[in-house]
Amino acid sequence: MKVGIVERLSQALKVAEDLAHAGKMGVAVSGGGDSMALLSLLHPWCAERCIELRIISVDHGIRPESRSECSRVGAFAAELGAAHEILTCEQIPPGNLQDAARRLRYTMIASWAARNGLANVALAHTLDDQAETFLLNLARGSGVDGLSAMPIVVRRRGIRWLRPLLKVSRAELRTHLKDRGIAWIDDPSNNDERFDRVKARRLLDSVGELGASKERLAATAERMQEAREVLEDVATGAAVKVMTVGELGDVHFSGGFWGLGKETRLRLAAGAIRRVSGSDYRPRIATLFSALKAVRSGKGFTLSGSHFVAGADLGFSVVRELAACGPSVAADAIWDRRWRLADKPAPPGSVIGPLGEEGLRECEEWRRTSQLRESLIASPALRAGEELLSAPFAGMPNGWRFRRACDHGADAPDSVPV
Repeated sequence: MKVGIVERLSQALKVAEDLAHAGKMGVAVSGGGDSMALLSLLHPWCAERCIELRIISVDHGIRPESRSECSRVGAFAAELGAAHEILTCEQIPPGNLQDAARRLRYTMIASWAARNGLANVALAHTLDDQAETFLLNLARGSGVDGLSAMPIVVRRRGIRWLRPLLKVSRAELRTHLKDRGIAWIDDPSNNDERFDRVKARRLLDSVGELGASKERLAATAERMQEAREVLEDVATGAAVKVMTVGELGDVHFSGGFWGLGKETRLRLAAGAIRRVSGSDYRPRIATLFSALKAVRSGKGFTLSGSHFVAGADLGFSVVRELAACGPSVAADAIWDRRWRLADKPAPPGSVIGPLGEEGLRECEEWRRTSQLRESLIASPALRAGEELLSAPFAGMPNGWRFRRACDHGADAPDSVPV
């Protein structure tokens, strides 16, 4: 007998057993069938456990109807007696529309969660999404990681994202809504054949005739996830032997790196890039191969906000790329999503930004430090107008110091790959 939807949601949320102690959690709701069903299921689940549920909708502004759709979510939230907020996108970054909108949505929701003290945010990914993602990545030639199942819990941007509906199909959720008289909105882009995910949805119907049902594809993705965990364990063991993380967050590899298996080398290098750049995603394999080929031949290579620097005895380092650093910010703010001024207050009007080439020339003692030049130019510095007040990592502290505001990559310890 098939387990009911409510039971499957509860089983999924058992992996986050401390939710009841958190007191509150967030849920992202667009107004579509999946997210409306999640909200209708999650609200009573939270009520039973005295967890305050807060609802967030993101208006991308891509379609003129999007604002009213978010307002309809708000009306349903009011019926439930739950708090609802709408975030409005100012501008979608250029490039792949759906991918850019998705990344911006995650960033905005993470900021909203942090402002509201929410450690957990639930998302409405379903069994169908799991199968579609598997097909998409298979078509792109992805390896084990790309073909692995989406996990029920993942930590990114300081938030724990929960996907409690990964064992529930889209059709089941719509039946659930119809039985309860809950309306939802069908986004016309879900039928737009220009988008790869829509093509994957159509293909999923076709391959089902071969017996490759969404359930079987999702099960295969779960087995790939198990294989991925084994590979990550191997990489973690190798990292202890060949990898160290420096004071600035740079990742340093010894020459022993090249004696590792190819899969392990790629996994460690991709993890280093994510840690240094703060990216949630690993770079494309072909580009990563190019970076490793360049650094092994003694050349530098810039990739995904990081810079590969060749060292002695075939060792190399992955450091922050100067051009990818964030703009200067007020001295009491976090710069480049990672550095905060510590202890001593800064003069009014002063800012934190990258040290840069010119700033490094002002630091006469920088060669006495243990830091790479390429790393120091992207390190934090305190300025008042044109005057350089402090660059602690370059040997010019002048009474100030910086501390890391957060860990990047996958919120993992420095001793393991991410």
